[in-house]
Amino acid sequence: MQCYDSHLLGAKHLFSSRSGGVSKAPYASLNLAYHVGDKAADVMRNHRVLAETLGYDLKKLVFMHQIHSDRVVVIDKESFGIPSCDALVTNLRDVPLMVMSADCAPLLMHDETRGVIAAVHAGRAGAFGNIVKNVIMTMQEHYGCEPADIEVAAGPRICASCYEVSPKEIDEAAALGYEFACQENRLDIDAILKHQLGECGVLKENMEFLPHCTKCASDEFFSYRADRVTGRNASVIVL
Repeated sequence: MQCYDSHLLGAKHLFSSRSGGVSKAPYASLNLAYHVGDKAADVMRNHRVLAETLGYDLKKLVFMHQIHSDRVVVIDKESFGIPSCDALVTNLRDVPLMVMSADCAPLLMHDETRGVIAAVHAGRAGAFGNIVKNVIMTMQEHYGCEPADIEVAAGPRICASCYEVSPKEIDEAAALGYEFACQENRLDIDAILKHQLGECGVLKENMEFLPHCTKCASDEFFSYRADRVTGRNASVIVL
């Protein structure tokens, strides 16, 4: 199974590709999402493969019902269930956090000083709602994190060249002050996220955006823009 990681993050983590699982087309083969139409038994087997690869207890895994929001949930106990949100934060040891994606940006965060991690789903809605600001504020308020100590890695996601949007969405981005991310009919989500992280106090050297586009490499990653009916990549981090 092909997985990717960041040289920055000190916490155990990975960004999955679509290979190495048991799901059949159009979910071939390491689909981690139950809600896309894949067989539940195959998805569970894929989760076991991923847990064995990274070495975490699947029973402790926390993932989200992702709702394209700016909502952040703090995981302060095991067996938390499936919260409706787009970001998870915890300081619990051996409790893996997962974000699923198929073009949106998955962000993994780690504050080694305070022993805190976060998993964030940052698509267009999350970027426009500045979900990263909410995550960092949550890390500060709940655990005393300093933004300069937070490391951030962005996993495989759609690139600006592939992310075509409507004039209405370009206008919305401009109205929010993100003209710098607008390229005719295309939107650079990376530019927005980097700008927001910097405004929050995250150091440039503590950001790593992996150079993998899900649509450009849809043979390697699940991409909704490329295939519509498809699986989901997973990004996992655990203390």
